[in-house]
Amino acid sequence: MDVLRRQPGNEYGKNTWWQAFNAVTYMSDHMVGKTDDSRMYSAWFGSNMSRKNKALELAVEYAEAA
Repeated sequence: MDVLRRQPGNEYGKNTWWQAFNAVTYMSDHMVGKTDDSRMYSAWFGSNMSRKNKALELAVEYAEAA
């Protein structure tokens, strides 16, 4: 939850599904993983890619339901 407040640009779209989605992408692309190369690979092809796709699907679903 801390990444919601720490991510760059967190002041835009506060308390929206867009902010939550951006927190997932920021964490996946910049925080999770041991090296820059492993983060990039996972973000593009691995588990972090799947996590980001699921976060986008959920954000759109929740936004449409609101």
